[in-house]
Amino acid sequence: DTSKISVGNTVWFGNYNYPDPYNVTRPVQWRVLGDGNDGSGNSKLFLSVGLLDRTPFNLESGGNAWQGSTAQGWCTSFYTNALSAGEQTALVATTKDDPGCSNILKGDKVFFLSAQETDTLPFTDSNSRKAYDLNGNVRDWWQRSPIESDAGVITPDGNLGSAPITKFTYVRPAFNLNIDPN
Repeated sequence: DTSKISVGNTVWFGNYNYPDPYNVTRPVQWRVLGDGNDGSGNSKLFLSVGLLDRTPFNLESGGNAWQGSTAQGWCTSFYTNALSAGEQTALVATTKDDPGCSNILKGDKVFFLSAQETDTLPFTDSNSRKAYDLNGNVRDWWQRSPIESDAGVITPDGNLGSAPITKFTYVRPAFNLNIDPN
């Protein structure tokens, strides 16, 4: 019953095969951040509670654009491999502009948050942006925003920052869930 989903709730959705050094498959916990960012008015935006994996934002020659990046490919693979067919149908294809980036999301079902979203959503302070790996260690995590020649990250202290696109940094995916399936 999606009518009972509200900001701050957590739900379990999908099963992720955590790579080395963990080598375990576990359900993924998600937090409801608020209304969806897809513009439909019929969705809620979810963000993984914990950190799932590490990846570069893009290969060395790939640049820091979201479209076609290694990071976007990671999200597509997550959608395909961690979510059941039924779960996949509940996600909304999202097309969205970010400040200075037209159509940064083009039908994406799973994506990273932008620097603007991690600065304006229900993140009240740097502590609310911190995220932890399976061992309980706070780590940095990617955003989808280009920052000069780098890409945006949330630093281990919960602040907005940037990192070289080839750095292996943790991922914390997001998606819009359709709350009006009719």
